[in-house]
Amino acid sequence: MADYRAYIIGTDGHFYSAVRLECTGDAEAMKEAEQLVDGHDVELWQGTRKVAAFQHKHEKSRRPITHEIHEGRMIPKSAH
Repeated sequence: MADYRAYIIGTDGHFYSAVRLECTGDAEAMKEAEQLVDGHDVELWQGTRKVAAFQHKHEKSRRPITHEIHEGRMIPKSAH
């Protein structure tokens, strides 16, 4: 078994967490690391060798905010 690290990358581009992976090889490690992508990019390393990088999918179409809560009621945003 080989020792790998999957580094979770914060929105500022810095590593903020690492997950140790013991895998039989690069293919298995890449599969495991890709599963860690959840709103953050992930880089997979084995020692000083960068094995792979995985980018999270950005939500391209967010619906605009059209309503808000005012005095306990939901109203159209431009109504008051």
